[in-house]
Order: sequence, then C-alpha cells, then structure tokens
Amino acid sequence: MFMPRWASRLTLRVTGIRAERLQDISEADAQAEGVRKEEFGRHSLWSGRDTERPTLPSAKRAFLDHIWTDLYGEHETKSVDANPWVWVYEFEVIRKNVGEVN
Repeated sequence: MFMPRWASRLTLRVTGIRAERLQDISEADAQAEGVRKEEFGRHSLWSGRDTERPTLPSAKRAFLDHIWTDLYGEHETKSVDANPWVWVYEFEVIRKNVGEVN
C-alpha cells in the first residue's frame, strides 16, 4: 500500500462496493473472508481459526463466531448481535505492476 509504484507486484482493481448488515453475509462471502472447511464423509464443518478443528455447520457461522468476534468482541456497536452496517469491497487481483495495468 505504501511503496513506490515501480515496486508493486500486484494490483487490486475494485469491482464492486456495497453496504449490508453484518449478518446478511453470504456463504460465498464468508468463504472469501478466509474460513476453512474440512470434509467428514458427506458432512462439512467450518472454522475461522487456524488453531482449532472445524466444528461449525456453515462458513457464515464460522466467520461471525470466530473471525468477526475475535476482531471486535462484544463491543456495544460492533458485535455480531448489534448487526452493524458494513462496507463490502469486491476486487480482482491482477498480478502485474500497477504501471502495466490498463
């Protein structure tokens, strides 16, 4: 983020921005936030922490219970229960120097 333009190795192109309530996160968006899945036969369990085995039934639950709560805890206006408005940024990763991107 804070480097000379010539030193960049990748560029992020913003493809979408929207506001939504935290608890409206989709399964796909939760997966993009970094939760991980383990398959157990026909069943999948999820976790938002690298240090523990997946135990949650959905990516959304893993994101809210692990990642969001670890970041913001039970803060009055930022907790999962408060269901704050959040900004969702979508982007594509372009593996080129910023000067090479049209």
